[in-house]
Amino acid sequence: MRVVLVPLSVEVARAAADPDAFERLTGARLGTFASNIRDIAAQDEAHNARSGRPPEWGGFIAVDDEARDVVGVGGYVTAPDETGAVEIAYHTFPPFEGRGVATAIAGALIERAAASGARLVYAHTLPETNASTRILTRHGFAQTGTAHDDDEGEVWRWERRLV
Repeated sequence: MRVVLVPLSVEVARAAADPDAFERLTGARLGTFASNIRDIAAQDEAHNARSGRPPEWGGFIAVDDEARDVVGVGGYVTAPDETGAVEIAYHTFPPFEGRGVATAIAGALIERAAASGARLVYAHTLPETNASTRILTRHGFAQTGTAHDDDEGEVWRWERRLV
């Protein structure tokens, strides 16, 4: 599976109210995820405002490159820090789970980060073996310790050096 990352934007969020307008703008079929995309775009915009994160290091809609369906979302928590480290996050919409979508989203985010000069990519997972830990392992990440997440408590930290 291969995904294309479409940047979240105010225009994309507005177009999500009209599936035809969304498809004209993005080239992708929205399916039943209009309200999800509007909510995620609003959250992304609020996070950009709070964190000062530039839009190019924001959120993306993941589109199945072949079927042209919206299959999930992903993005960067912040722009790379002064050491070149950047955190990724990804989510597959339920009808597409178990099809390699999250693996493809993570891969696309890693490729984009590497092409943009990031030196290290990291992610956090629940502190147990699960789908995300397997995805990160497939992409060459190693579990390097723990971190605190405001919502989840203690989480595992995973890292992959790019250079």
